[in-house]
Amino acid sequence: MSLFRRKNVAMLEGPLIPKIFALAIPLMISNLLQMLYSAADMIVVARSGVSGAVGAIGSTTQVIQLVLVLSVGFAVGANVLVARAIGAKDEKKVSDAVHTALLTALLFGSVGGTIGFVFSEQFMIWMGAEGDLLKMAVKYCRIRFIGLPFLAMTNFLIAIFRAKGDGTTPLMSLALSGLVNVLLNLVFVLVFGMDVDGVAWATAIASVLSVVQMLHHLRQEDGPCRFSFRLLKIDGAILKELLRIGLPASLQSALYTISNLLISSSLIALNNRMFPGGSAVLDGNSAAFNVSNLATTCCDALALSYVSFAGQHCGAKLYKRLKTFIADAYLCSFCFSLVLSLTISLLRKPLLSLYLTDPAAYEVASTRMDFMMNLYFLGATMSCGAQILRGMGWSMTAALITLITTCVLRVVWVYTVFAKVQTLPVLYMSYPLSWVLAAITQFVGVVICYRKIVNKSRLETAAAQ
Repeated sequence: MSLFRRKNVAMLEGPLIPKIFALAIPLMISNLLQMLYSAADMIVVARSGVSGAVGAIGSTTQVIQLVLVLSVGFAVGANVLVARAIGAKDEKKVSDAVHTALLTALLFGSVGGTIGFVFSEQFMIWMGAEGDLLKMAVKYCRIRFIGLPFLAMTNFLIAIFRAKGDGTTPLMSLALSGLVNVLLNLVFVLVFGMDVDGVAWATAIASVLSVVQMLHHLRQEDGPCRFSFRLLKIDGAILKELLRIGLPASLQSALYTISNLLISSSLIALNNRMFPGGSAVLDGNSAAFNVSNLATTCCDALALSYVSFAGQHCGAKLYKRLKTFIADAYLCSFCFSLVLSLTISLLRKPLLSLYLTDPAAYEVASTRMDFMMNLYFLGATMSCGAQILRGMGWSMTAALITLITTCVLRVVWVYTVFAKVQTLPVLYMSYPLSWVLAAITQFVGVVICYRKIVNKSRLETAAAQ
């Protein structure tokens, strides 16, 4: 069975930590290339000479994310299903899961893109955008939502490759599409004189290219992950499983994004009060978000690799090795995130200078990074527990923990503490506080769910005897 051997990380045998990074490093680079879409948008548009363009793009991040995460959550479900089927060596289920997932991605992406396109202006008005900022943000949003079906399919395709231990293929695909994105940014903005619309079209075109590349590669597969247009259909049983695992992940991400939307709207209000007619708060926050996202993107990729490892080990019923994996995963997340976040903090000045020239905006960016980077190892530990739970099949548990410990806390914080003391440090403090609570609770959840899985296996073995 060539699928289980050819150029895939063998997750079920050998030392775990080297294999974790063997899968995670290509995923980190792949996710960094996806992040490059947004970063390149801001860096290039900052050179367009259009006032407020950087802030306009940054203010749309959570709006676009709110719609996109609905498909991203289901991509996690596809990852778990394919990984478990591979672990159990059920080739028919692997094929059914691949084709059901891809068709679902296309449908969800199309619906989400349509909703986002229609309601872009209303979303931005709700967040408090006005004047030229509102016009540019809506223009950027609508073009991005046109390309959303392809971005959704890209995430599903990456999840499928990740599930079978192949991080190289999406890396190579995203490297090419990322290069195309940057080149188109330069052409559209610096040659043709476009602004936010130019960088939005560049990102959409790059998403189409990445889908075409990865689908072509899956068509060349000689195992059960091989893609065929004639096999595209929605299998009812597979879809039900995908919904069971993916829906909680989608809802968690959506609610997480809604809490961040509330923070974004608070930032817009602060900007309007502190810099009337300007955008220093939004520009600084957007720049710091993109720089900090270097750490977030890498640590999230590391955590996402845990879904595949936990899924394959559960499918193969290797529970003793699963316990070792859980310990190694937490160790990797803590150490890696601590080193990475501190390194980015030390390099903040040259990194932020790529986006900013205004001293006031730089001060805002620096304030955000003080809170986000110095304590980011807490956020990485939180993500570690959530992804392990999903890989073990406890997606709803992970979602509920995140909802209660992160989303609710941030909403309550904004309407109580921040309502009384409306400053940037007070607003940013909501992030590390929610990370601490979520990290502890996710770890307890992992321990409890692991014990339940092991006890259930023992009972089934005893009953069979």
